[in-house]
Amino acid sequence: MSKTDKEKRRSQRLPLHIEINFSDGKRFYSEFVMDVSMGGLQVETTIPCNKDDILTLTLGEFPPLKVKGVVRWIKRDGFKYRMGLEFCDLTTEQEKRLREMIS
Repeated sequence: MSKTDKEKRRSQRLPLHIEINFSDGKRFYSEFVMDVSMGGLQVETTIPCNKDDILTLTLGEFPPLKVKGVVRWIKRDGFKYRMGLEFCDLTTEQEKRLREMIS
């Protein structure tokens, strides 16, 4: 990642290894989050989605946090892929739950 990319970040990334379920409206996936910030997250996956796909993301339990995210980048990492997702249109309640999850 270039220094310019780091400068673009509005929120600090925190390592977090939790399961995430997501859907592009056609398929359903269950994978793992690598890190998260208030702006988005990084997912390790075996099958990448397409850049600019809008996904429905479900994180955590009791109750799960359900949000929308857009795929901003995809990188191959051996036999897997890493995808960067940016959260879209978080409500105040979703932001509160997200802060609780990453604190």
